[in-house]
Amino acid sequence: MAPYPRGLGGVGPAIVVTVASSVPLFLLLAVTPELRRDFDLTLGQLGVIVAAFHLAGGAYAGLGAAAVAARLGMRRSTALVFVLTAAIFVGFWGLASSWLILAVLVAVAGATQAQANVTANLMLSAAVRIDRQAFFFGVKQSATPVATLIAGLFAPVAVGLVGWRWTALGLAVVVVVIGFVASRGLPHRAGVSRVRAPLSGGRTRALVVLATAAALASAAGVSMSSFLVEAAVRNGMTLAAGGLVLSLSSLFAIFGRLAAGWFADRRGRRHFVWVALMCWGGGVGLLVVGLSTGAVFVCGALVAACLGQGWNGLFHFAIVHTNRDAPATPIGLAQAGIYLGGGLGPASFGFVADRYGDHAAWTWIAALMALSGGLLLAGRGLLGRSLRDDSLTGDQR
Repeated sequence: MAPYPRGLGGVGPAIVVTVASSVPLFLLLAVTPELRRDFDLTLGQLGVIVAAFHLAGGAYAGLGAAAVAARLGMRRSTALVFVLTAAIFVGFWGLASSWLILAVLVAVAGATQAQANVTANLMLSAAVRIDRQAFFFGVKQSATPVATLIAGLFAPVAVGLVGWRWTALGLAVVVVVIGFVASRGLPHRAGVSRVRAPLSGGRTRALVVLATAAALASAAGVSMSSFLVEAAVRNGMTLAAGGLVLSLSSLFAIFGRLAAGWFADRRGRRHFVWVALMCWGGGVGLLVVGLSTGAVFVCGALVAACLGQGWNGLFHFAIVHTNRDAPATPIGLAQAGIYLGGGLGPASFGFVADRYGDHAAWTWIAALMALSGGLLLAGRGLLGRSLRDDSLTGDQR
């Protein structure tokens, strides 16, 4: 069995597969006005399309992504992601004749991204030294907001020249080429027996608690991104200023992910505790966003982004680090929580806002973030006990 490439030779494919699988949804979000015109989309239908991405990703991550990655191995799992992503773009070009078909294609894109994330996390656990993994998990998790920024700049230009359907077809060709290059150096089956093994009941219960915590934090973070511009405009800012706040928040989220990983590599322990502290800090930022205006509003948004959206790279690393004997299934459970939270969070925000007002909705997601921090500490305690029962060393925590 060929060894998995170490160092940047193994990190590169993990980042590329993550970015590529994120582009289909971001392309559609970047061309929302064209989609609304072509399909006569309502905001509710657009919400269904976005929710389909997250819910399908969560369901597949929980039920099958880890098993598929372990069975196929790194190379074939990576190739599968690129093939499916290219097929989705071709579907956008030739099959999307109604918003329901578009929603089905986006749901497939969500499942594909779940497969990409599980595969990429396993790549990083195999490619990077343990004392550098936290930073590179932050890099990998930063790839998605970077892709969002790039799509926001690139898509309007391309769509203005050739239309969104032909842009999608062009991206299909690009994805095939990149996929061929990225997967060439990967082994067919890397560490399959190591990455997937049965888990004890105690460890499974602990991971379910941690995945629930991730779902709540993800629900709050995705809700913030979805409604931040609207909140800025409601507080008297222009649409352009609101967009600038959203862009700055993306940059602060990237900084938070990288900084959390960098410090974790030097700290070496108590990773879930620091994730919980970040969630609590993010909750404070969300509360400030909902209750303030002007410069204080902007500061609250940046704090919420840096801490409340910067936790997930460290969280993924902590999941892998505490389950080094068999990381595939824990990664799948964690991904399921994050995707399901991302799908249900904006819906819950809208429900609360419609009935009780915007301030109540921002308070609601701040409470979700605070509850997430508590569940993280509870899950950490359960996981520590299960690891001791499984005769694993406590210094893995």
